[in-house]
Amino acid sequence: ITGAPDDLTVVQPEDATFTCVATARPRPSITWWRVGSLTPVMEEANVTEMMSGERVLMSNLTIGSAQPSDAGNYTCVTENEVSNTSATATLIVHVVPSITFPPDGHTFYTNEFT
Repeated sequence: ITGAPDDLTVVQPEDATFTCVATARPRPSITWWRVGSLTPVMEEANVTEMMSGERVLMSNLTIGSAQPSDAGNYTCVTENEVSNTSATATLIVHVVPSITFPPDGHTFYTNEFT
């Protein structure tokens, strides 16, 4: 992996995008995993790949409208016929504080007061 994903901190509901770059011959494949999951993240989020020449592959994992439940560790796994390697990054999702007033249940978010 020539470009490991960076840790990210976003505020709900911002998008979170991890990037992983792999260089190898033969050209590698990249798979994203959420640590602790038995299935690749590709089924749950938007993954785009861009090839650059014969040996370089860049993959972006975008988690749209990130929620606190999306927080955790994400691993980029690269592999080809010769070898495999991985790199892990952490996603932190902050939530804007809110106050709910009974009895009507109206919710005010702190950014509404500025």
